[in-house]
Amino acid sequence: MIKPLTNYPATIPDAVDAMLAELPGDMLDQIAATAFDELDLLHFTVGAAIRNTLGLWDGNWDLLEACEAKGPDEAAGVVLDAVWERLQERGID
Repeated sequence: MIKPLTNYPATIPDAVDAMLAELPGDMLDQIAATAFDELDLLHFTVGAAIRNTLGLWDGNWDLLEACEAKGPDEAAGVVLDAVWERLQERGID
């Protein structure tokens, strides 16, 4: 299990950096190999890791606001999309 961070990121780029550093390689490979329009299929696995690691259930209001999200699930989706985009830019698949 991935441990929650103690200093939560407040911006989407910082959240992406944190997730790239914290998520195991096989999970990053899974994200990169998933079609963008199918990322919602990762809601219960990768999404849960994002929500827990970034403190989205523990009041990380800055990141929730940065994601313009109505709640932790929506914010995790925004971060997951951004992680996917960064991985595509790097050419990891």
